Amino acid sequence: MQQQFFLPFLLEDFGSRLAQVREAAGLSQAALAKALRIARYTQLRYEKPTGDKDQTFPPITYVNQAHALGLDMHYVLTGKKQTPS
Repeated sequence: MQQQFFLPFLLEDFGSRLAQVREAAGLSQAALAKALRIARYTQLRYEKPTGDKDQTFPPITYVNQAHALGLDMHYVLTGKKQTPS
């Protein structure tokens, strides 16, 4: 079983932030899952509310691939929007 190394404060609202950035990008769960080559059910589980027994967290490869698609994964992970430099 793969260990998760996220810090607890990063887990708070992770799923809802992920859903927010996915929706802001105009993607459905199915479309994002297809783009990242994962099952739609897996995407659904990543977006579950914190504390839900079915919630799971993605591997770092998912985070990197989602970022490459233009999703604001900094916000998803930290809850803080990046300001343009």
